[in-house]
Amino acid sequence: TTATRVNRAGFIEEVAANMPRLTYLTVGGNPFLLDEPQATNLTIESNNFNTGSWNKFQVSAVLISSTAPNGDANVFKLQATTANGNHGITNVGKTVSANTIITQSVFAKKAELDFVLLLTFDGTSDKGNYFDLNNGVVGVSVNGAVGNIVDFGNGWYRCSSTFTSRPSTANATPNINPTFQNGVRAFSASSDSQGILIFGHQFELGANLTSYIPTTNAAVTRNADVITRT
Repeated sequence: TTATRVNRAGFIEEVAANMPRLTYLTVGGNPFLLDEPQATNLTIESNNFNTGSWNKFQVSAVLISSTAPNGDANVFKLQATTANGNHGITNVGKTVSANTIITQSVFAKKAELDFVLLLTFDGTSDKGNYFDLNNGVVGVSVNGAVGNIVDFGNGWYRCSSTFTSRPSTANATPNINPTFQNGVRAFSASSDSQGILIFGHQFELGANLTSYIPTTNAAVTRNADVITRT
């Protein structure tokens, strides 16, 4: 099936079905062949943050002129309001089984704010991680989630948070929250233009973060890679 890779220029690009994916972790580095398990991105409208699939609380999603990880000239900026409290966006809830490992991820870049918080509410508690977009490091963990951050160049980082759902079926709701400080979710922005840049959200089952799977109005599955040789 159609999938993505990082090309020689360092941008994410789609590769047609039945084509090998030679991916480059660093610009100018040696490529390697992606060999991934089947994965499904459960996020609806994974890179269009201004649709009804994303509920906003005390933020706006504004399309601005800036280079995205896929090379596009425009990207969404998630801007907090001056209201005091939590700021963020949530995607439509996902029904997940009990004790299921889940990985949430997003590409993020600092603007006026230095931190992004990825949280998932599973009906009982929030689980997730803070990420320092200024220094490229994982920050505070919320309720035992395991964070990871990968440098994609040009100030962009792919941030991911892995956790286990509660011991009963839940309606898991992923959140993306801009914030100014590690471990601090609630705050008041000094203006309505303060925020972070975001691209390509993914919500997948399993402990392994896989390559980005773009979606529109439905979840999308990338088949497992099968490599054969005579």
